[in-house]
Amino acid sequence: MHVRIKNLIKETKGNVCVQYIFSSFNESLEYANRYLIAVYLEKDWNMALSIFGNWFENGQLLKELFFKDLQLDMTNPAIEAEFQKHESWKEKTQLHATPTILINGYQLPANYKIEDLQYFTEFKVNAK
Repeated sequence: MHVRIKNLIKETKGNVCVQYIFSSFNESLEYANRYLIAVYLEKDWNMALSIFGNWFENGQLLKELFFKDLQLDMTNPAIEAEFQKHESWKEKTQLHATPTILINGYQLPANYKIEDLQYFTEFKVNAK
């Protein structure tokens, strides 16, 4: 999915906003969420996007070793604060599947693919 998101950003020339909410299926994997949040907070966007891609492609197999040489300050309180926001969001929305694609807060309908979003760069959702 990450590769597809990266392609969407490229195709739309950055006219879409992508927001990652990091979640895991059990507590033993939460370290990765914290590290990925640290990458986002401490690296520039292009580097973070590259690191995310590497993680999702094969970094998961290396576990914590993947993050070893990235020089992340894992003691930064902002990492835990952001992690707690992600946890609260998951609890509030009850969305736990990964990946889940939301458009303006609404789940992408099943009859659409993420690639279809390049045709909708300017749209509004009116919910009643």
